[in-house]
Amino acid sequence: MKLLDLTRNGQPVTDVATVEAVSTYLMQTNPFSENTLFMARNEPAVVIGKYQDAYVEVDLDYLRAHHIKLMRRAAGGGAVYTDFGNLVYMFHVVEPQDQHYWLDFKHYAKPLVTTLTDLGIDDVGVSGRNDVTIKGKKISGMAAFQQKNRFSLGGTVLFDVDTETAGKVLTPLRSKYASKGLSSVGSRIMDIKQALPATKKALQAQDFIDRWLKTIFNVSTVTAIPTVQLSDTDWAAIDQLVADRYGNDDWNYGSRAHFDRYVSHHFKRGTVAFNYDVADGQLAHFIVYGDFFTGVQDISSKEAGLIGTKMESEALKEAFENSGFGMVIPWLLPADFAAMLLNPEKYDVVEKR
Repeated sequence: MKLLDLTRNGQPVTDVATVEAVSTYLMQTNPFSENTLFMARNEPAVVIGKYQDAYVEVDLDYLRAHHIKLMRRAAGGGAVYTDFGNLVYMFHVVEPQDQHYWLDFKHYAKPLVTTLTDLGIDDVGVSGRNDVTIKGKKISGMAAFQQKNRFSLGGTVLFDVDTETAGKVLTPLRSKYASKGLSSVGSRIMDIKQALPATKKALQAQDFIDRWLKTIFNVSTVTAIPTVQLSDTDWAAIDQLVADRYGNDDWNYGSRAHFDRYVSHHFKRGTVAFNYDVADGQLAHFIVYGDFFTGVQDISSKEAGLIGTKMESEALKEAFENSGFGMVIPWLLPADFAAMLLNPEKYDVVEKR
């Protein structure tokens, strides 16, 4: 594995859309024949998962008033707030012998856990599917994206982030935190700076990154880490991705129609939401949102396969199975699917902002 030199014209890349475009470009084009890792720090932004609804997950009025960017990643997972006190990292895995690590978040979190422990921080661990925690509070969340015979896996690390802003701009559904005995985003997250022992409080973000990198690459100095660079041709393609996708409001905010009914629920393995309409006793429109991960890219065809289903329990369960929707969210049971649509008052009924 090599470290990608994420600088351009001698300056670090800090634009959130460009950082995500670099990650996507590596997946689509695979310019390197070996595994790569990049790390970045970017301007204030909210990054949401591929299948999330920005109008539910984010306080868009607050976001705009405080000049915070919104960007939708290519991978699933949940929403995060990032700023210059937040570290972004991504492993791009192309080597055949490492493909079995797909969705193995604990494997890729291990160097981070080791680095935190070596700094004298107690009670560090991996919680749930994809979070690294200190004393039960989240300091890192991970996401993953798979394409053909390779995948990307990484996320963010809260080093010295503005947690007050994060708590105000992120507005997840209440069941996600109620299931954990928590009341808000702010009650669940903390940053590494807070957890450092008194003798390490002077540690800066770059010092932490250097320690983490040395652990990942098992070297004693950062100069010993092997690196790779992007070419001018690579950067031209990345700029096009920014223009077409990550700098495009249709992609970031979502251009799909919104319907009258909206129900959501947080399960142990993720949050799923349905936005739908009913006409003449049948499912007339249907869209799925959530913070789940999937290797299936064409979700729209699964959604379309449910249209016209009678709003009856057995019919909905049968349509769920026949449509192949279980390939999208394999942990969602047909019975749960039917219950959410037929009894939304028992779940989170969302009013669109």
